Amino acid sequence: MANKTLSGNIGSFVGIICENKILLLKKNYSNKFWTLPGGKVEIGESILVGAQRELKEETRLNLDNLNWVLKNVCYISKEQTIAFCYVVYLDKCDTNIVLSPNEHSDFKWFTRDDLPLEISKYTKAKIDNMFNSEPFKLIEF
Repeated sequence: MANKTLSGNIGSFVGIICENKILLLKKNYSNKFWTLPGGKVEIGESILVGAQRELKEETRLNLDNLNWVLKNVCYISKEQTIAFCYVVYLDKCDTNIVLSPNEHSDFKWFTRDDLPLEISKYTKAKIDNMFNSEPFKLIEF
């Protein structure tokens, strides 16, 4: 049976933070914005497993054995989207990232103060929350 995604939008994303920088991927479709690794959760998988799968598909990074912390949940009413965002902390910024050419054209580690202009307000809000000391936040747009 082929994998299915849920109708409506339930997404799962991960912020990988290392040396006070966050990993962003540049989309090569749609608006070509920089974004966090992640995507739609498939039917039958947990939100966490969806984030881990998307990370592997988009970057070839396997960080399953690290501590994944649910940092925020975003509800975007006009898009009927719920996005769960995890954060993972690394000691060393990994450069052995292999991008999925169908989805992304570039990756870069950004500081919070040096985020690119080509970023959605949703991604920016998620990132701001990931760098805050708040343990968890529900964000609505």
